[in-house]
Amino acid sequence: MKEQEAIETLDSIKKMMESSTRIMSLDGASAILAGVYALVAVVAGYFIAGGDFSQSNPFVSSLIVFSPGKLTALVAVAVALMAACIATVISMARCKARKRGERLRLDRVSARLLWSFFMPIAVGAMLCIIIYLNGHWGLTSSVMLIFYGLALVGISHYTYSDSRYLGYAEIALGLVDAAVDRHGMIFWAIGFVLFHIVYGIYSTVKHK
Repeated sequence: MKEQEAIETLDSIKKMMESSTRIMSLDGASAILAGVYALVAVVAGYFIAGGDFSQSNPFVSSLIVFSPGKLTALVAVAVALMAACIATVISMARCKARKRGERLRLDRVSARLLWSFFMPIAVGAMLCIIIYLNGHWGLTSSVMLIFYGLALVGISHYTYSDSRYLGYAEIALGLVDAAVDRHGMIFWAIGFVLFHIVYGIYSTVKHK
């Protein structure tokens, strides 16, 4: 009896230690919705940048934003996409926490997670701006994919999720994108739409 109590006590301590160093996993449904949002953003950005589906190779042609108005519109789409994704993740995490009888709170672990995610994102955004201003706009999609992948790998240390695998896939895709010319729209769609949906389905099935 004492041995069983000791095992249960050790198990409880282990769970407490895990809870103190990691937060809940990212919801699979959140990843799927992020992919759907990204799909809408891809379509909107394509037409804003001057895409034309009537062309023989509509996704291969270079899309150059000449006017400040177009650039402002693309930035607005990107900001709206990020806001929608963050709001969805927080909302679903809150619902999941309620079901477990817990509350979302900003503690040291959460602060580290946010720093690990937004620091690479911020650096990548600044690098994209520098690249664009210097006329090398074709590399922006690969930079986005690579730094987003680094952010996902970084937060995997603070969650129970397999986000690091999604991060590795984004990084690899970004490197391939950097080596291939005039296909940025396709790679961006694969990374932010297809990969998110596939990861979301995998995560949902795994934790069902």
